[in-house]
Amino acid sequence: MDTVTIRPRGALVTACVLWVIAAASTVYGFTLGVLPGLSVAGPMVLVATAAWLLLANPHVRVDDSAITVVNPLRTFVVDLQSIVDVATKFALTVQTANETVVAWSAPAPGGRDHVLGAREGRRRPEAGAVPRSAIRADGTVSPGDLPGSGSGDAAAVLRRRWESARAAGVLDDLPITGVRAHWNAASILLVVAGIVTTVGSVLLT
Repeated sequence: MDTVTIRPRGALVTACVLWVIAAASTVYGFTLGVLPGLSVAGPMVLVATAAWLLLANPHVRVDDSAITVVNPLRTFVVDLQSIVDVATKFALTVQTANETVVAWSAPAPGGRDHVLGAREGRRRPEAGAVPRSAIRADGTVSPGDLPGSGSGDAAAVLRRRWESARAAGVLDDLPITGVRAHWNAASILLVVAGIVTTVGSVLLT
């Protein structure tokens, strides 16, 4: 199967809007002069960087062997055979025997949506609408597993891939592995650059 990448569309739209605002503000600042332009450019670089860090870059990637969770500052890789449980109470949460990984980019419904989802979650889903492992003992699904939610869409992709691999027996003889994690160096450098640029613009003006 192909690798599936899940990114929240709403977050991407918001990031694009912020980038346009940052670019337009910077251009307008420089039309007023060099110093006004510099005073605006620094903070706008920080805004654009924050939009990338918190909205555009975080995502979930699922392939035949593992799930990769890219959060703002760290990336986690969990092999399918090491997964013990998949939950969606607050966000997509992958549980192994010793560790828990929460996906920043796949939050569960909140506020009014959570209340409405809870009502809908008490209904039995249509056949094939959600993976079998998302269906509770009473035949219903939790609000976090509802299609259309960040956690529900990401969990559905992971659950189906996980269920398919287990049913085919391809995970049976694979060793249980720990969660592999690393810092997102490029994202951290972008944040530092944004902060330095902002401080520099303040000092220059």
